[in-house]
Amino acid sequence: MGLRLMFLLFSSYEIEDVRIMGGENYLVARTPETLLLGDLQRNLLSEIPWSAAASGGNEKFYFEVRETNLCYLPIEPTGPC
Repeated sequence: MGLRLMFLLFSSYEIEDVRIMGGENYLVARTPETLLLGDLQRNLLSEIPWSAAASGGNEKFYFEVRETNLCYLPIEPTGPC
C-alpha cells in the first residue's frame, strides 16, 4: 500500500503541484502563493509565503544534508563583479 498523507494548510489556496524529492524523503508542494516543504520520515510540514509567479517556477531544491532542505532561485550576476 502507498504512502497516505493528510495535512491542513494555513492558507486558503488550493494545492496545484505535489512532488516527492530527495530520495523519496521530502514533499514539495505549491499553491499560487505558498510553498509547502515536508519531511516524510518525521511527518513535518512547513508552509511559507512563496509567489510562483515571481519565482517563475525556477526554484532549485537541495536535500543532501540530513534534516535540512534548501530552496533557492539561481540567478545570474549582472554587471561587473
